Amino acid sequence: MRRQRPNISPDEIERLLFHLEDARNYIVKYGAAQGIHSPTKLVAETTTDAIDELAWHITGNKQYFLAESVSATGDEKTYERATQKAANRRQLMGVHIPVRAMKVPGGPQHTKGEE
Repeated sequence: MRRQRPNISPDEIERLLFHLEDARNYIVKYGAAQGIHSPTKLVAETTTDAIDELAWHITGNKQYFLAESVSATGDEKTYERATQKAANRRQLMGVHIPVRAMKVPGGPQHTKGEE
């Protein structure tokens, strides 16, 4: 029996790119916190380069993760692309609420008879 090649859908590719972008951002932050000549910083930079190369092979864009900042340019087309990307992310990945943004009710918990 012939072995079939695994198939990946366009939605799965988009999810992969979103995960790669998140991972790249965390790796860049981690690498920035390391010493300038540390081996860990070198590994972080090498990993970032590998993620960029994978994204290039997927998208054909060498600077896929290095898009221009919306706030820096004020360009309407850039804003539209960023808005579309955010909507795409919400649709494919679900709404993501960072833990630090959640409100947790504070104050002491009372039980019956303690008041």
